[in-house]
Amino acid sequence: MALKLVLKWKNPDASADVNLRFKDVFNKGFVTGGTLTPAGGTLEVDVSPFTLVTFDGAVVTSDAVATLPVVDGVLNYLVSRGVGVPRGQRA
Repeated sequence: MALKLVLKWKNPDASADVNLRFKDVFNKGFVTGGTLTPAGGTLEVDVSPFTLVTFDGAVVTSDAVATLPVVDGVLNYLVSRGVGVPRGQRA
């Protein structure tokens, strides 16, 4: 699954202004998509493509379905963790 950053994190030209302007408009977390569906009788779920807003105001989108494992008998959580990586480096 490829992720694409829509608003660049800490963009010196606009990030602070955009974050301040929309801080009361957009909730943090999943904005669209991210629907969970069982993956064919296995202990897995499919997560539909999604758009989310991180706590620092970056907007991230996914472009494909992701299949994730589920553990039986316990409460499972879907958590998205964004990590800013400087351009040209890999996490």
